[in-house]
Amino acid sequence: MVLVAGFVVISSLAMVAGAKARSQNLEIQGGFGRQSSYYDSKLRQSPALIRARRPYLFKNVMVGVATAGLAASVYIYTLNAVGQDEFDDVKVPGTTTTTTTTQTKK
Repeated sequence: MVLVAGFVVISSLAMVAGAKARSQNLEIQGGFGRQSSYYDSKLRQSPALIRARRPYLFKNVMVGVATAGLAASVYIYTLNAVGQDEFDDVKVPGTTTTTTTTQTKK
């Protein structure tokens, strides 16, 4: 849930930054007046934008949860697969393997 909340916050900040950049770009270019926006002067979402995004909110959250779940499951599977492996057959450079045999005197 923290991951989804973080994603929502980051996407909201990205949209706000984009709206601010577009409004500044129009001022610099000397556009045809004020462009209508879904954001107010303090860059908060307008009620119209909230209503427009509402039908997609649940679907977007579900896709985010599914994507995060897939990534977490691949990560956990990989750690488990590597943790079960025995690395006895791997030769490490710089180490010498010496086998000592004990000889008995007759």
